[in-house]
Amino acid sequence: MKRELWCNKRNNHKFLLVHKDGYGHTTIKQFILAPQMEKPNFTGDGCFHRWRKQNRDSLLEDYFYVSEALK
Repeated sequence: MKRELWCNKRNNHKFLLVHKDGYGHTTIKQFILAPQMEKPNFTGDGCFHRWRKQNRDSLLEDYFYVSEALK
């Protein structure tokens, strides 16, 4: 199980938390973290959603890798 943190290239307050479970499945959760906010604001329902590889790769083109996130 591996989690990665990605930041949007155009909006540095917008992040993706990418979760790879080791079985070929990747799920993504999007959130916004502005300096004045105490905790992240998860967009949508705040749950991880599974993406197909082709769609995930096109989404990650707009983001850059930040770090491996804590569990």
